[in-house]
Amino acid sequence: MVNHIYFLTDNKRYMLAYIRGDTGESKTFTKPIEISLKGRTFEVLRKVDDSNPGIAVPGSKGNMYYVTESDGKYSCTCTGFTYHGTCKHIKQVKEQHGY
Repeated sequence: MVNHIYFLTDNKRYMLAYIRGDTGESKTFTKPIEISLKGRTFEVLRKVDDSNPGIAVPGSKGNMYYVTESDGKYSCTCTGFTYHGTCKHIKQVKEQHGY
């Protein structure tokens, strides 16, 4: 059985991208797709790129999200950012840091 790497939303309900275990080929989805966890075993990898961990922002339900900035463009690890391209965590970071 070939193992793949799946990039899932925090609630593990939607897949954002994956890397095939046999070929290394990657696929990123323009819209997250629903995934069934049935019959799958997951090992959670917290972060892929620790060189720029970002600013940790606690979510309203206890999850921790990371806001990063590069060349004036902000991103967040939350699902709101995935769907809408912005989120309340980015707004909070900008307000706290005077951006």
